[in-house]
Amino acid sequence: MCRDLTFFAAVLVAACAGDDRDCVDPDRDGRGEGCAGGPDCDEHNPLRHDDCEAVPAPDCQLDPIQPGCRCFTRRPHDCWLGPAEARGIGACADGVIECALGYWGDCAGQRLPAAERCDGQDEDCDGVVDDGVESPCGGCDPGCLGAVTGPGGAPFSAEGGEGVAVGPDGALVLAALATEARALWVADSGEDAVSRIDTEARVEVARYPSGGRDPSRTAVDYRGDAYVANRAWDAQATVTKIAGLEQRCDDRDRDGTRARRLRRRRDSGVRRAPAHGTARDRADAR
Repeated sequence: MCRDLTFFAAVLVAACAGDDRDCVDPDRDGRGEGCAGGPDCDEHNPLRHDDCEAVPAPDCQLDPIQPGCRCFTRRPHDCWLGPAEARGIGACADGVIECALGYWGDCAGQRLPAAERCDGQDEDCDGVVDDGVESPCGGCDPGCLGAVTGPGGAPFSAEGGEGVAVGPDGALVLAALATEARALWVADSGEDAVSRIDTEARVEVARYPSGGRDPSRTAVDYRGDAYVANRAWDAQATVTKIAGLEQRCDDRDRDGTRARRLRRRRDSGVRRAPAHGTARDRADAR
């Protein structure tokens, strides 16, 4: 008899503990008067429970479709409660919000920015996949252990290394340098010359001997210096370099002015020929 009473009491206690019929929870957050989750300081906003002083109420005039704002429709709506710059970027995605008892509920199903993982996705929604989490070998190779370090285990340093820099992951990479020359170099095969065109003014500002016969192809390096290839069909082909800035021309006679000269290299030696550029656009071509 005692055993039966004990079983009946246990069933009664379990039934009472699971009975939530007296819970008043308009915002469906599991909190409210008579609810197992405890009291609710804002019964219309599922994001505010017992911390209404710390969590401010939503600005419904700025954005009327967010939890806790009044609503007058039964149609679900797209929602986003994360930072504006991350919306729709990478793995981040909108959720769905519904109107319940005249107030917008929680934004269900949204994917907010999270810690980045090495999995080929952009969890932190900054537009870069696997940034800062790849292995020292690159990619998501779990077999590559260790860290990116320089000599003696110390971090790499770009000091004293021309053309190199340290990347975000600590690796030594080639440095990027942006330059703007605003000059177009055009070979003139008929006159064995190279014209320099100002791309802003759209005029020829200088003309130089190509240093060979029948110039054809031109190229420009990162400093703005030009190179012209002279085909010289029945003779020695040559390549001539023309300095893009007067500051890189040499003052060989040390008279305080930079000479305008052109040098063409052949297998047999060096031959000089006069250049005929403008006074403001001199060059020392090699």
